[in-house]
Amino acid sequence: MVIGINKIAVLSSSECQGSFESELFLSEEVQIFPNPTKDIANLYVGGSNTEIQLMLKDLNSKLIESRRFEIPSDGIIQLSVNHLKTGMYFIELESEEVRKELKLIKT
Repeated sequence: MVIGINKIAVLSSSECQGSFESELFLSEEVQIFPNPTKDIANLYVGGSNTEIQLMLKDLNSKLIESRRFEIPSDGIIQLSVNHLKTGMYFIELESEEVRKELKLIKT
């Protein structure tokens, strides 16, 4: 399997047994550190993507921020969280090679 969308199909030589097909997305590695954080969250994004879409949501899934980031050569994006209240948030990341949701704790 490769990073990104993979299609899986299970077929039988007998038509009466039917078939099964499914799509599976394999994502590159993503890490967040430090977590909890007070001011800056570092996001390590593996793979060869040069940009990624980030969506920051609160516990009620309300969108707080949505923006595109260019991924530097070291793969680390710095996200300022100074403007957030203390609590837990969700970060959704999406690109051709990444689909991840991370929990962020703001102290």
